[in-house]
Amino acid sequence: MPFRSRFFVKRSGRSLAPQGTDHATRHAASRSLAAGGKIDIVLYPGAPHDFDNPGRNRQSNPANSAALRGAMVRAIAAVDGLKD
Repeated sequence: MPFRSRFFVKRSGRSLAPQGTDHATRHAASRSLAAGGKIDIVLYPGAPHDFDNPGRNRQSNPANSAALRGAMVRAIAAVDGLKD
């Protein structure tokens, strides 16, 4: 059964490279598309890998706090969409 995947991607620091986590993400996306799934990709400019760390220091960066709020809103909406 096709499904929708959502990728929340940082856009600062090391660029996305075909290795490690980035390779695994690309592989998962390729498999999802091949199975007829849909993919939503959300980029967060200025947010590093751990933008969702709730710590005061990490969330003092405006890019991180904006990315965390955006990701939470989208994740909650995705879960709400699964409810009957």
